[in-house]
Amino acid sequence: MNPKINYVFAKGATSPDDPEPKICSKPYVNNSCDAIAVEISGSFTSASVAFEGKADLNAPEYTSLSGVNLTTFDLTTTATGKGIWEIGVEGIQVFRARVVSVSGGDITVLGRCVASSQ
Repeated sequence: MNPKINYVFAKGATSPDDPEPKICSKPYVNNSCDAIAVEISGSFTSASVAFEGKADLNAPEYTSLSGVNLTTFDLTTTATGKGIWEIGVEGIQVFRARVVSVSGGDITVLGRCVASSQ
């Protein structure tokens, strides 16, 4: 059985500029995952979280990645509410769920990556 890896992108953040540990400045480094489930929760009234990745660790910029809302099955590169999204990360070396904005409360963004079977 493959291990599941948990990652905290934000925890109780009230601003995208909150320092660590509320906003994690490091991306998730993918060693053997096909997809990552990102759960967004909190007391916020409005928020935006961008799904981004790099296939090359040395690439200067991140690329937007599409995620599927597991409740509505809508496809998006930026989540604007609470829920769970699944983002394919096979071949992606680093992934981040970047808090772009948050207002009216706090936000927590957690990731769970399931290792691919080999």
